[in-house]
Amino acid sequence: LKVLEEKTFEQNGRFGFVSIIESSKEKYELITSIGGIKLTTISAQEDIANNLENMMLIVRSISTN
Repeated sequence: LKVLEEKTFEQNGRFGFVSIIESSKEKYELITSIGGIKLTTISAQEDIANNLENMMLIVRSISTN
């Protein structure tokens, strides 16, 4: 597996990261996480940006109370 991109950030006091990993010739594993909530999917290259945006909306919406 080859890590293509990895970014970390802090938002509202919560640590987060985004990672894009080449999992096969035409598929990519996308990982998003904020405050311990993690979401992973497999994506085609042309869908990476849209999928990451949707995944970040999902993990941001989950409360950890």
